[in-house]
Amino acid sequence: MKKIILLIGVFLLPLYSLLGQYGDISQKQVTALRNTSMLFVQSGNSFLDSLVESSLKQSWNYIPFKVVSSEESKQHIGDPEYSFLTFVSVVNAYDEGDVKSTSLSLILTQEKDKKKGELQLVKNSVAFVPLDADRPFDKGGFGFTYKLPDLMKSLEQFLEIAEHEKGISLSKIKKKYINNRQELESHTLLFETQNINSDYIENQEAFFEVYPYELRFVEPKMVVEAIKDKETNYAYFYTTPDYGNGAFTVIVEAGTGRVLWFDHASFGGPRRSKLTPHYIKAINL
Repeated sequence: MKKIILLIGVFLLPLYSLLGQYGDISQKQVTALRNTSMLFVQSGNSFLDSLVESSLKQSWNYIPFKVVSSEESKQHIGDPEYSFLTFVSVVNAYDEGDVKSTSLSLILTQEKDKKKGELQLVKNSVAFVPLDADRPFDKGGFGFTYKLPDLMKSLEQFLEIAEHEKGISLSKIKKKYINNRQELESHTLLFETQNINSDYIENQEAFFEVYPYELRFVEPKMVVEAIKDKETNYAYFYTTPDYGNGAFTVIVEAGTGRVLWFDHASFGGPRRSKLTPHYIKAINL
């Protein structure tokens, strides 16, 4: 049996289906978001805060943003002229121990929230960037850091799609990218060896049997360089562990954040979060 706890700053709320809301954006939400200024709420971790701030300055153009402390952000709860970008961590307690996943969540607020003085993290969540949890988030192993500017651009792209489509669901996003195989064909996919299930480290050819286009196994530094140099002939694979609602998988064009592929599938839970050829086959590539 598992239990799920949601923590953010001083707030402690039960989680109902936060992960299931990724990609499910209503017309009402995107219209409301367009009329806000976004407040990035600092976490208190100077490394993470400076990383997000620099990524926003480099990549974010969707709506105006401002960086605020946690205390300052509370002054604006209940003011619909503001939206909030903040770290949200979900702790999944399994028999084998706790596993934490963290995201950057974009949250709206309503006047009625002022009475409680807290953000409605589930109900008013618009979208989020799931952060790579393969390395311990609380111990400095931030595996997503070099990808964050691209991931912020990807979030912006999803919001633009939702605006154009007058709202969008997870199933609609999947359908859109299922028909996007020609984009994959024109890119070399950089697959970081650290993300491979240990059973396949010496059997990498098994991945070539299920991925239909050009694939290269590389160390993370090559992905870092491709992003830095905006080598748009390269793309990289970004996935999050499966915490019971399935794993989100994105293939991103290096240096632009342009999403070439998106899918969502189950592949065995957080204890089996490293990738196998079976997972590549499951997401219909």
